[in-house]
This record gives sequence, structure tokens and C-alpha cells, in this order.
Amino acid sequence: MIEKTIYDYLTSVLETPVYLERPKEIHGAFVLIERTAGSKTDHLSTATIVCQSHSSSMLNAVTLNAAVKTAMEAAVSLTNIFSVKLNSDYNYTNQSSFKGYRYQAVFFVVYKEE
Repeated sequence: MIEKTIYDYLTSVLETPVYLERPKEIHGAFVLIERTAGSKTDHLSTATIVCQSHSSSMLNAVTLNAAVKTAMEAAVSLTNIFSVKLNSDYNYTNQSSFKGYRYQAVFFVVYKEE
């Protein structure tokens, strides 16, 4: 399951908590990851992985987003991940539904199931 692989990896390299679902109680900055699409061809799988960087300030959200992008690009060092490509990243703040700031980075990941 690529979500678990990415979760375990980001948890090991980021100083900020990483979650697979939004925590009920929020204490500071965190990263939320989600798989939004995927496919499999010739024994290789692809996934679209979304990483949302949440923080109480825009500067901290942008800084966390940059750390997530650096970490995700380095995820190719994992034995089952062959490619990580940043599709886009952008300000994803919605003050009416979330009291804070967030940036979202979308990655295409090519991997082999373990």
C-alpha cells in the first residue's frame, strides 16, 4: 500500500507530524497525505499522492510545503519507488472551513507493490 510507504517515509524524515486522515485535535503544524488516483500496467503501479502542509501562518505552511517537496523527491531512494514527479503545488487555504493556512503539493509516483 503506497499510502503507508509514503506515510512511514515522511514520518521518518520530517520533524512535523504526518497523518493519513485529519486529526480530531490539532496542535500546531502537520502534513496530511492522501492517494487520489492510481493505476497498474505491466506490474508497475502509479499513484497520485496529495500532501497538504497545514500551519498557523502562511510562511510556516510554505516552508513546510518546501520540506515536503524535498522529502518526496528523495523518496526515489526507497527500493520500491521508481519515480516521483511534482505535478503542482499551490496555496490551498480556505479560511471558512479551516482556521489556519495550508499548501498542497500533488505528486505522481511510480512504484512496485511490495
